[in-house]
Amino acid sequence: MQGRPDYRDFFAAAKGCEVKLIYFFDQSFEEENLERIEANLEVAMIPDDERRSLMRRLADFRGYVGFLCRLGAGFTQGDKMHWYEVCAPWFYEYLDLLSESKAMAGPFDLDDGLDDDDFEDDDDDEDDLPPFGGRYSRN
Repeated sequence: MQGRPDYRDFFAAAKGCEVKLIYFFDQSFEEENLERIEANLEVAMIPDDERRSLMRRLADFRGYVGFLCRLGAGFTQGDKMHWYEVCAPWFYEYLDLLSESKAMAGPFDLDDGLDDDDFEDDDDDEDDLPPFGGRYSRN
């Protein structure tokens, strides 16, 4: 199949390049994936019947929580990174629904790429040192 090479060909290429290290990546489908869409649909300015239809589509994905949705492997050769990735067919449908929900939420899209760590409270610093460990230049 053109455009979808077999993983065995990918690993044969890595072996042919005498690669010493292969990177692996996996992603499980979690409840928070569904919550992202729900949050977008809550703020979307759409008719109730359309919202219910989208929520029904979203409910279909609840059965996949905990399942592996993406798997990838990669290696570097010189200054190039070679990457092989496969996704579960249903995950593409989820990504389509996520994209739709973001478009409907418009400027109210709650998924702006920030992690919860970005909002941690820094008030409990031990010595109330300034940033960069209290070091500064007298230049």
